[in-house]
Amino acid sequence: MTIDVEKLLQEVAAKHGLVILPDDPIIAAVTLNDIILDAHTARIAEAQKSLEEHMATVTRMQVERSREIARTVIGDALEIAKKEINDEALKASEVFSIAVETKITALETSLQNSAVYQGQLKKVLILLSGALLTAAISIFVLVLAL
Repeated sequence: MTIDVEKLLQEVAAKHGLVILPDDPIIAAVTLNDIILDAHTARIAEAQKSLEEHMATVTRMQVERSREIARTVIGDALEIAKKEINDEALKASEVFSIAVETKITALETSLQNSAVYQGQLKKVLILLSGALLTAAISIFVLVLAL
């Protein structure tokens, strides 16, 4: 940043009523101060640029680390969920198998009972048909005897 010496001399004269010549040693001090200020400004700008680059690098590293953590957490959660789903599916399968076996046993028992009842019914029908036949013969014999 270069200082406009003429403007500086005019402002000092206007504000303080002092006339300073362009070759006055105070102007050399102002110029030297301007050079030093420019050097410090350049160093600060370079430090700021370096800091911005470093912050960008740190941010990228943090984002990548966050992604790795997220992948790990999600992966672990998926494994846990998969195991829990498989465990629940096995339990449900066992419960279903027991229910089906119970129903099959009940049906087998029912069929066995039905077969027993059919056998008993058959015996009753045979006995009844025998009794009816005997009664019919008896009636026939009585009718013939009359």
